[in-house]
Amino acid sequence: MVHSLIGMLTDANDQLPIYIEDLKQAKCIEPFEVSSKQDDDDKHFLFWFFIEKLCEEVRHEEAYPILKRLITQFNSLLAEAEIAKLNCDPVVFKEFFLRKKEEFNFENVVIRFYRKLHRIQPITLGKLKKLELEVVLKALNQGIFDYAEKPSRQEVNKVAPELESDFLPCDFEITDKVLQRYAQFRQFAEKRGHMLVFNYERYGLYVVDNFHQFDDDQIRAIFELDVKLHLIHKEMMRGQAETAHHAEEIQEQPQEDLQSDVDRFIDRVKAIFAKAAEKNGVTLSANAKGWSGQYTFFVDAERISKMLDDLRQNAEQKVKVYLDLFKGCTSVSAVAPFVGEILDIEELRVKELQKSDMKFALEPFYGMSATAVGKLSSKVGNTESEMLINIFKGLLRKYPKP
Repeated sequence: MVHSLIGMLTDANDQLPIYIEDLKQAKCIEPFEVSSKQDDDDKHFLFWFFIEKLCEEVRHEEAYPILKRLITQFNSLLAEAEIAKLNCDPVVFKEFFLRKKEEFNFENVVIRFYRKLHRIQPITLGKLKKLELEVVLKALNQGIFDYAEKPSRQEVNKVAPELESDFLPCDFEITDKVLQRYAQFRQFAEKRGHMLVFNYERYGLYVVDNFHQFDDDQIRAIFELDVKLHLIHKEMMRGQAETAHHAEEIQEQPQEDLQSDVDRFIDRVKAIFAKAAEKNGVTLSANAKGWSGQYTFFVDAERISKMLDDLRQNAEQKVKVYLDLFKGCTSVSAVAPFVGEILDIEELRVKELQKSDMKFALEPFYGMSATAVGKLSSKVGNTESEMLINIFKGLLRKYPKP
């Protein structure tokens, strides 16, 4: 057990400094199952209790000094990571939340939602507000906000009128527990006009901090609630758009929530190449099969962007057909192979470019996982994907090199 722990601690102590540096640069964040001894949260108490007991048992063994040194270093690095998290750009928590959400398939949620709309025709704002409260209350009952800060009486009293609404089901009982949980939910959701919209930076931080306390059903419920609220808000805005009175409320909804799947896919691919272009002109070392040496990194992000916008405007249906093959329009399975296909076009990048050197451009969207880099070399291998990339290649003449 000691030798196994020494191996794990050695690996962790090697990786943590890299993670801390990435965190400081807002490249990624991952939820940890343990925290340092300095953390006042006692949810990791058992881990350190086990470590201390183990050290007592082996304090006379030869491996004890090594184990003790590694534990001290591990605790110190965890504390440094916690400080880095406190000071990092909050957008990293939003990106974590949205990235995790893409790991789930919500097709059945969408189907059930539109079946529900069909049953409650004609659609009115009142019915949609009732539906919004229903999905929130269902999520509250699943306990997904139970780890949030306990609200003050003032916070509860402030949001209580929202639950005294005529839009609640007639048999719904407002208990103290319901009020507390609703106030906890409102720590992460803001009122925008008629809509309850998540602040992803605050909500993402909450999910990161408590990720390993949720069970599998709760993890899914966290992201399912967000999907349901988006669907409801789109229907609200569809009706609100008919009157100028609600125009400002519509503008306040985050723009990415209103985008089509095609827009989100195209914008994600463009963003990856825009990130990659930040390294244009940098000299890199390569060690590919049959060739090694140095080369100057370059991708023609400006030209690629124009071609992608053309694809969006003139081949939208073909893009939709391609995206139907995947669970999420910005999932790594949909995006990375397409990015890889573009990189295979030598005219759009330096000849010596290695796909592994694109890792830094993928990390802001898919974290440090090697999966994204690996999928750059994957081929979807069907008619839809081949047709889409052939249409893209056909745009090379329309948008020649400057």
